[in-house]
Amino acid sequence: MSANFLLSSFNKNTVVYKSGNEKNHILPDLNNYKKVNLSSVVMAGVDYRFTDKLSLRLMPSFKYGLFVINSAPIVANLWSYGVNIGAYYRL
Repeated sequence: MSANFLLSSFNKNTVVYKSGNEKNHILPDLNNYKKVNLSSVVMAGVDYRFTDKLSLRLMPSFKYGLFVINSAPIVANLWSYGVNIGAYYRL
């Protein structure tokens, strides 16, 4: 399990004119996202030992939000995937 906290949200719009000029507009987000969510986490990995004290770990991961993040007609859940890589040295 993993806890997720929304600290802030906004919309950034960039308008590009024919002349090549750009103008950025930052507006408040009106989607009414929930501030707290919980995610389930699935990870499996491989640990490769170089020596008795030094090893490398590779773990693909997937997270999926347990609750919907908004109360709009189209609902959405948080999700993410990635790879965790770590080097470990045993004392």
